[in-house]
Amino acid sequence: MTRNRKKRRPRKPLKRRLLFAAIWLLFLLLTMEAGFRIFFGFRYGTFWVTYPKMIMKIYPETTETFAYTDHKATEFNVLLLVASVFHPDFGNVTQRLHEKLLPVTGDALHLWNFAQGAHTTRDSLIKYRAVSNIPADVAVIYHGINDLRANNIPPEYFKPDYGHFGWYDYVNGIDRYRSTIGITAIPYGFHYLYTGFKQMMFRSRYIPHHTPLPKWQIYGADIKTAGPFESNLREILDMARQHRTDAILMTYAYYVPDNYSFGAFKAKYLDYQAHDLPIELWGQPKFIIEGLDKHNAIIQRLATEYSDVHFIDMEKKIPKDGRYFDDICHLSEEGCDRFTDILSSELITIYRERHPH
Repeated sequence: MTRNRKKRRPRKPLKRRLLFAAIWLLFLLLTMEAGFRIFFGFRYGTFWVTYPKMIMKIYPETTETFAYTDHKATEFNVLLLVASVFHPDFGNVTQRLHEKLLPVTGDALHLWNFAQGAHTTRDSLIKYRAVSNIPADVAVIYHGINDLRANNIPPEYFKPDYGHFGWYDYVNGIDRYRSTIGITAIPYGFHYLYTGFKQMMFRSRYIPHHTPLPKWQIYGADIKTAGPFESNLREILDMARQHRTDAILMTYAYYVPDNYSFGAFKAKYLDYQAHDLPIELWGQPKFIIEGLDKHNAIIQRLATEYSDVHFIDMEKKIPKDGRYFDDICHLSEEGCDRFTDILSSELITIYRERHPH
């Protein structure tokens, strides 16, 4: 007897199989693209996410700059790459600065204020990269204390891009994929999912959004931010030079009374004017003081290295006296007035150099 053999189906030609695979791959990619764009539509408020739209969502203080197209040669554009000291919630530095410049510049003056509470040199770097369309005459750079919060973590978890904060873990992804987001949402989409999964699974490796963990504050003794702080400032200064923008770099003014303690601060026994924020919000006071001194030394060294930078040693020019401070770094009425006198004088000098009469 002969065994019945099952006839094999003839295999489809290789070209057809490849075409079929390509169609399925294209369908899969289109489905993922649509899915991510729908998700980001809810997340960022726009279906077709682009790098500028995402930056405006996470940094709303930049929104006006993306609509700016009508530049005039007579304008004097001042870009403030700063944090809460320039924010209206913590004083009137920007308002006073405007008032002191206006009599000299007239209607030519345009202040782009990127100030936000808790923002670091990393935020200013990302914002500056994103708004390269602004033909700024001057970039004012004022940072020092907020980066120090990043030190309150074991060294094995510290990341130079501050990715050990949940906030920067997401923001760094947007910055990393800035050249492709407008074309396809897939690479950033997978990064977003991976970041969310990582933060859910390894929550204990991240610094809390607000007050540092008490058990981690001891790690603030090691000023791990010195390298990233310098690197971020260097990149900002390099971009300013590339854009032919004058840069004003300032040391960071601060004041800590000799009798400082958390209890004395909360009871308002100190000579601060308002007692806004205790130092413990950033870390242990002695480590924050050491960190500020180290950051200020970096600023001074960069000002020497970049000979074209306008340098103001603001830490020396603002007296260490409670009359000038509401807390360790935010300025009182008198402090705002002194600060803006010094800064406006330097800005007026630059204005007259750029717009000679």
